[in-house]
Amino acid sequence: MGFENLDEQHRHLFAILNRLVDLHETASADPLPVLEELVAYSGEHFHAENLVMMKARFPGYGEHAQEHDRFVDRLRSFLSSYRQNREGLTRDMLAYVREWLLTHTQVTDMFYADFIRRSGHSSNT
Repeated sequence: MGFENLDEQHRHLFAILNRLVDLHETASADPLPVLEELVAYSGEHFHAENLVMMKARFPGYGEHAQEHDRFVDRLRSFLSSYRQNREGLTRDMLAYVREWLLTHTQVTDMFYADFIRRSGHSSNT
């Protein structure tokens, strides 16, 4: 995106996802703590992004924030299912998270990043 703070947060989200994938593939440990970390960190990151968009008066803020909310709700649903069943993470869940994060960071986030650059607002939170 070109905004160091948010770019670093995106890298951290993908690092968490990669740890989940590794745990799924190796079955070396319970992925629950990492899944909980993904849910918590996603909420923190989206809060930071929402503040940047609000500060810049990004016109697509409402819709973008709703995407964040839907994603976190889906993560919480995965977390709840895992806690109840303890059957492990599914490839479908991991694929969904990966695809959503890739699309969101590489496409959707670029709309507000471009707006911020064009309007001369700061991305600092």
